[in-house]
Amino acid sequence: MGISKDNLTGFILALLSSGFIGASFIIKKIGLRRAAAASGVRAGVGGYSYLMEPLWWLGMITMVIGEVANFVAYAFAPAVLVTPLGALSIIVSAALAHFILNERLHQREYWANNASPVLSVNCYTCTTRAANLSVQEYMDMCNTAG
Repeated sequence: MGISKDNLTGFILALLSSGFIGASFIIKKIGLRRAAAASGVRAGVGGYSYLMEPLWWLGMITMVIGEVANFVAYAFAPAVLVTPLGALSIIVSAALAHFILNERLHQREYWANNASPVLSVNCYTCTTRAANLSVQEYMDMCNTAG
């Protein structure tokens, strides 16, 4: 039994969605930093100069693209496949923040960094098992569970 074409399409869209959403946080943060440097007022204290920053808008557009891809993924694949992949955007964002923004995790957050490979394996296992289910098998499983 192989992966159905619809499930594969939904899986790929969900992965792309996580990439776009994770990257959008980094792009917006760079835009916020540029705007704060140019105006001297941060957005957190009432500054609105970031609205004139093209990079911030690029980040917003990237996020919208990611959210649309996520929404469309639900049309092709069951929620049991698409939903866990949404958590990958956090991992993408953390990795990009480390490499692009030179950010580091605080000492109390290292456990999450060390646990992420285990969580990734669990996420992979769940999603690949779900990808192998046909929509009808998924519906039968849901009907017998409740």
